[in-house]
Amino acid sequence: MGWKGTVRAIQADMRRAAREADRKQKIQAKLQAMDDAQSAVRAFENYIEGITSIHTDCNSEIMDWQDTASQRPPSEPKRSNDSEAEAKRKHDGFKPRLLNKLLRNEAKKREKLKQAIIAATTKDEEKYQDRLTEYRNKYALWEKKKNLAERLLNKDPQAFIDTIRELNPFTSIEKLGSGLQFTVDDRGNLTASISVHSDEVIPKEKYSLRQSGTLSTKEMPKGEFNTLYQDYVCSCILRVAAELYALLPIERVLINAKDNLLNPKTGHIEEQTIVSVMVMRKTFEALNLNNIDPSDAMKNFLHNMRFKKTSGFDVVEPVTYEEVEAA
Repeated sequence: MGWKGTVRAIQADMRRAAREADRKQKIQAKLQAMDDAQSAVRAFENYIEGITSIHTDCNSEIMDWQDTASQRPPSEPKRSNDSEAEAKRKHDGFKPRLLNKLLRNEAKKREKLKQAIIAATTKDEEKYQDRLTEYRNKYALWEKKKNLAERLLNKDPQAFIDTIRELNPFTSIEKLGSGLQFTVDDRGNLTASISVHSDEVIPKEKYSLRQSGTLSTKEMPKGEFNTLYQDYVCSCILRVAAELYALLPIERVLINAKDNLLNPKTGHIEEQTIVSVMVMRKTFEALNLNNIDPSDAMKNFLHNMRFKKTSGFDVVEPVTYEEVEAA
């Protein structure tokens, strides 16, 4: 082969190498795209699972207010002179040795032991003052808890609101797009209002994988959107009930979910009730929250909900405590 043939062979090898590198780069890019698509679909599915299973996770520790109200106050500390007594024992038991006499430091040694008694007395007082401060703090906390427990057990409306505000277990729900308000009437009847926002919570697009492994992004079908929204709203209602029953000594709670809908009376978009549920503690605590469908679970309680898969929620009248008492 002449030098020209050699050059052509080299050039052909270079073109084959370039094509092979390009082929490998395309395969790598395709694999990366498929991996990204799988990650996007997993994230989408996890999000959907999260907004429809809010009711399965309760932040609040169950409070026993009856037990809190009956707890005895902490014991007041007693003075102790242990350090002083030990220092006096050493002082009174001091016997000069031959070395003390030889060094002529007996008087100095006795004076040092006297000073140790004074220091020990001061130490005992400091320990007592520390214990007294700790006792006063514990007593103040005991008094505060006992007072709150008694107010809650007596159905003091402000006590309910104070407890909810101080412990505030609803931050995770608020991050998902639901605002909460609470009111208590003079009989201790608690009403919770959830402002849900479908446009902020339910995704408008649906992610899935094509047979090729690439990402498919489509507009969320209306029926699927509405079904997800119904489950989300009902899941929020159950979660609110779970938190309130953990925090408060109540046997029932009225929960109203609201959203911005067209008011046919005014022609304006206004916040209106879409689900209203009287959740009874005894019935609620009998539910297996991990296995229920949140929308179907509303059938366990007195509730108002008008929902169609094709059109979503419609406005309803809130349930009242008078309805429950008259039933």
